[in-house]
Amino acid sequence: MKNHVGFLIRNNRLKQNLSQESLSKGICVVSYLSKIENNKVEANIEIVQQIFLALGIEYQNTQDTKYDFALFKSYFETIFFGSDFETIVAEITAKGEVYAYSDLWCWYQLFLISEEHRQEHQFHDTDNPSQKLLELEHHLHIMDDEEKFWFYMNKGFFGTDNYEKITAFKKADECGSSYNSLYALAKIYANVGDYHESLIYCSRAYEKSCEDGNHVAMYHTSLLQGNCYAQLCKLDLMKKYYHRALKLGANYSNNINWAIHYNMGATLLQLGNYKESKHHLYMSEKLGCDKKTDFNNFLVHHKIAILHYRIGQKDKGRIFCEKARIDADKTEQSVLFHKMVDMLYFWEDESYLKNDLYMALVEELYFSIKRDLFYGLARFHQTYYIEALKYNRRYKEVVSLLEENASIY
Repeated sequence: MKNHVGFLIRNNRLKQNLSQESLSKGICVVSYLSKIENNKVEANIEIVQQIFLALGIEYQNTQDTKYDFALFKSYFETIFFGSDFETIVAEITAKGEVYAYSDLWCWYQLFLISEEHRQEHQFHDTDNPSQKLLELEHHLHIMDDEEKFWFYMNKGFFGTDNYEKITAFKKADECGSSYNSLYALAKIYANVGDYHESLIYCSRAYEKSCEDGNHVAMYHTSLLQGNCYAQLCKLDLMKKYYHRALKLGANYSNNINWAIHYNMGATLLQLGNYKESKHHLYMSEKLGCDKKTDFNNFLVHHKIAILHYRIGQKDKGRIFCEKARIDADKTEQSVLFHKMVDMLYFWEDESYLKNDLYMALVEELYFSIKRDLFYGLARFHQTYYIEALKYNRRYKEVVSLLEENASIY
């Protein structure tokens, strides 16, 4: 952790529109203040205290912040998967005024940015967290490697596009490779459909989490590996990593394990293994009732509806369609989700493929889901899009989609 005395003095002096001459008057010579501000001397603590007193603020020196430094580290170590970070958030927030005038200034700014991201930009009074990051970027020269690491991690979270996110996470990894940066890279590559690259980072992240003895991290990495193999339709490997995740999370993750069963059920449904799919989808509906969002509930109910329509149980299909509609109304994606349900109602008529409206709808859905949601869900719906394209003899488009899949495999 770097000594930020000089930075804090200069930063607050400029905020108060004070010259070096006026601030140093009666305390020290101007040249000494200049050296302090530029961290060229180990400043006398009594002089430092007098300068801060003249600025009207109280400085907390490094010796007093060992516990608080550990508090910030605990926050960033647990923010991904920790179970007790809300207690840490409350403690840091309560001492915010102290941290704003200490060597923990950078950590406190990173904490504020991270909380804005975690609480959807509503935690503090700024409406533009990217601007706060931009301001902090001007102070990279006063940060140590740990502070730079979390700066770039936050920059990755706030990235406006996938390239910007990947670039930032890689810079974070260069500052000090850790599970957090490796997992972030694995996740972003999975989100854009580059599953092979994601799996490379997953392996590194899992190895790192094993070194650290971080069982929660091992669980989440195994889950992501299972997701990647599910998208690649490599069932044996999918089951291997999902089962490992289930074992790792057996004692504490029932509220998260619904996602494993959902992904297994959805993959098996896509491949036509309806019996096994039904088991996992119903397990997914049962688990995680206090963890799943309305978005998650929609996906589960929508898949179960598809399952029942595919095995000829239209009555049950309609029941889950209505459940999915109720879920959809509570989400930001309600319009798109209602169209996904509408697609299933076309299946009431066995000649649905002859309907031009159905063709238009599945085409719209595929590209809308690909653009607005995530690649894996688009690939799932691609099955129905290809089915409709083949029926309408639009074979060139089918070949194009298959080539797109081949590039992933």
